[in-house]
Amino acid sequence: MRRTLQVLNGLGPQESISVYEFPYDHPYFGQIFLAGLLSLTGYPQSLRPSLDSAEKSIPMLYEIPRLVMGILAIIDTLLLFKIADIRYGRRVAFISSTLFAVMPVTWFLRMILLENIMLPFLLSSVLLLVYISNSKSGYPNTGIHNTKRRNIIIVLISGMLFGLACFTKESAVTLMPLLIYLAFTGSPFDQSGLKRARTVAIWLIPVVIISLIWPIYAVAVNQFDNWLTGVLYQAGRDEKGMQTALSSLFEIDPVFAILSGAAVILNIVDVIVFKRRDLLLIFWCLPYFLFLLFVGGAVKYFHFIILLPVLSIHIAILIIFISKSIRLRKLTVSPFVILGAVAFIGLISTTAMISSNLTSVFFEMYSSIVHTLPSKDDSQNIVTLVGKHYAREFYWIPKYVFGQDVEFVVVDPILFPKDALKTEKVLLLLDKSVVTQIKDKEKQDDYIERLGVLYHNSTLKNRFNENWTQSYLASIYPYTSFDSLLGKIGRLDIRSNY
Repeated sequence: MRRTLQVLNGLGPQESISVYEFPYDHPYFGQIFLAGLLSLTGYPQSLRPSLDSAEKSIPMLYEIPRLVMGILAIIDTLLLFKIADIRYGRRVAFISSTLFAVMPVTWFLRMILLENIMLPFLLSSVLLLVYISNSKSGYPNTGIHNTKRRNIIIVLISGMLFGLACFTKESAVTLMPLLIYLAFTGSPFDQSGLKRARTVAIWLIPVVIISLIWPIYAVAVNQFDNWLTGVLYQAGRDEKGMQTALSSLFEIDPVFAILSGAAVILNIVDVIVFKRRDLLLIFWCLPYFLFLLFVGGAVKYFHFIILLPVLSIHIAILIIFISKSIRLRKLTVSPFVILGAVAFIGLISTTAMISSNLTSVFFEMYSSIVHTLPSKDDSQNIVTLVGKHYAREFYWIPKYVFGQDVEFVVVDPILFPKDALKTEKVLLLLDKSVVTQIKDKEKQDDYIERLGVLYHNSTLKNRFNENWTQSYLASIYPYTSFDSLLGKIGRLDIRSNY
């Protein structure tokens, strides 16, 4: 949202290094696309945000983008249904799209994430290639040459959509083997290997052109070193590993996780033992999984959003397989009965999660911050906001919505303070862990000491505690997943030296 508001304010899609230490960590089509959609609603001016009514304005600033994410999630579900319908049939399509719609693991598709913006482009690209690969696609009988020409156009459009997916999140490039596999096996008319390779080459042209916009732009503005630094930083981050992310997914939705594991095993057995050539799951999951394992840097639960559609499809295949296996024992169990049981658990869990009030305390905190900041846009009133990385995700509200002149410095032993603070006025957002470090005189390093000077020269303005950290929620499913989904800040102190 910070970068989206920057685009909406006419400041361009690419952040400068003064705003974020690694501005080239991701491509910038995501913020361009989201800014374009929000501009259609007149966002944020159409909401008439006001400091006097910040308590009401700030929640609405999140409602519209979340509504956009919800619409994209519905589009994802429809695209998933069509992919499964064409490739596996109507029953698989219905079961997989139902699971995709109601299971708790897909709850974070409503979050404002690059993966959620990228997914419709990826699924659209896959759908087009699956469409031309099916001999029952329903083409009118207009002649083989017209059909070939139409297929080439579809392949080009698919390449453009996948290029936009890569331009949204660079990790999408790991799914290129999947799309090449679909393009190579796609056309029912081009049977020779040479012609199939030509189809792949046609598909690759827009992919390469669109994907190169990002580094070419960096070269054009003489910032290639910053681009390379940002890419290497993103790949080299080591905050959380694969094991932690997988544990979070199991905690968020154990039913979907167990069924996914069983579906993967079933597909591997089908390919190796029964020699079936359904390689969609392997080409979709394996390259991306290897990327996250060896190159992915900080791996978090939402990085697996890309895999949810294909896992939903193969869970549907697993459910149908289980239904048929039970029938062999003279028991009649419809796959829709199994689906109903799984979907009921998922729907109840998802409903319990989305009906929980998890955000009110954050909105109160944001409101307190904007009221603490000076309201006049004057050089004497510039304030530096100092906090952990999650605080940076908020500062677009005072900066770009309310026009308050605020800068940001992240609390980090390496990056803070990389340079001397440029303003005398400082607003501190410190959670309990940082305050504990400051007060521990025996374990202080130079970084903590400099932060401690700011702390002791400031006064407490307000204090907030997350309203979902109560002990009785921690042991009750699905509330046990909140820690993985939202993190755990606990207590946050707002302090200022003015």
